[in-house]
Amino acid sequence: MEEENDISILNLIEKNISKIKASHNPLKKASYIAVVEKLCEAYQEQLNAELINTSVSDKHIKVNTRLDGKEIN
Repeated sequence: MEEENDISILNLIEKNISKIKASHNPLKKASYIAVVEKLCEAYQEQLNAELINTSVSDKHIKVNTRLDGKEIN
């Protein structure tokens, strides 16, 4: 699911960049740039959430593992 969100956000960023390149209207360009900025912020938040989840998972694994690497039941 997260990977699908990555692709969707990145696709939207790409589409809006194409619109910026194609547009000759400065107001539309500014609008597309604002959308790209918001999409980048959303993507950054998603990446941060994934990093936090990964970090929590790693800590859980470490807590359930003995010094010799065997898992504690």
